[in-house]
Amino acid sequence: MKPLLLFFLFCAVFCKTAQSQPSAQKPTLVLATYPYDQNNRLENLQPLAHHLEQTLQQAVRAVSYPTVSALLAAIRAREVDVALVNTYGFLLLSTDTVPVVRPLASLVVPEGQTTYQACLFSSRSSGIQSMEDLRERAAKTRIVLAGENSTSGNYAQRQFLQQARVGALEKAFAEVQYAQSHAQVIQLVNAGLAEVGACGLNELRHQLQNWQVHPEEINVLWTSGQIPLGPVVVQETMPQATQKKIQQALTQLHVQNPAAFKSVLEGWTEAGGASNFRACAPGPFSMDLKKSAN
Repeated sequence: MKPLLLFFLFCAVFCKTAQSQPSAQKPTLVLATYPYDQNNRLENLQPLAHHLEQTLQQAVRAVSYPTVSALLAAIRAREVDVALVNTYGFLLLSTDTVPVVRPLASLVVPEGQTTYQACLFSSRSSGIQSMEDLRERAAKTRIVLAGENSTSGNYAQRQFLQQARVGALEKAFAEVQYAQSHAQVIQLVNAGLAEVGACGLNELRHQLQNWQVHPEEINVLWTSGQIPLGPVVVQETMPQATQKKIQQALTQLHVQNPAAFKSVLEGWTEAGGASNFRACAPGPFSMDLKKSAN
């Protein structure tokens, strides 16, 4: 009788333990992103990875790829299951002949709040004080951008300059350079290595407020409106049931796990005072940049 009782006790303990652990039968889910300047964002991503692990009862590994390009390549190679991509990165993925991802949710910024904007500025010594000046002098002007896959330091400015009749940068400007960060864009223009810079407005404001660059040394030529934040995406081939669980976990994250939600916001400064994740609506992703030019 005693051996039989011990057997049932062992079974009960084993089953309870198995239920509390991620299923060994399921492969590890890869949750990935990319760095911003010196922050690889892994520390910011770990609480979300742990939350998804508990929600899905499946192991989740957080990964930070060195660049947006590397992240996109890994997504296309199906080495990543869930990813927090930037806006331009998602637009690039959307142009694939056969899309490999589906957007699940994006952070919601309160109406009227601007936390993620792009800007164009010139050095005072360049003599370029307005967009009219830039149009006239572009052929003799060097421009530096924050990065090839940057939304607020490349894509937004290219879109605006096309609308402003300046045209494609490589044809319109004397030289097009890429910096290693938004901060470096400002430093290069300030050092006289380019006449015009393209970067995120938050970084320019930060350097002006901290007197890393003097307000009288630059002219702000253009600032964008609020840029839509890039969504959390999953592989299109992921089972629908898993996609739904992840989407629900994201849209309820601010309620169910405020600490994990706060950690995400701390890693994505462009999200600013975002209140929650919202499920992405069906249909194409649009990016309407309102413009304010000097």
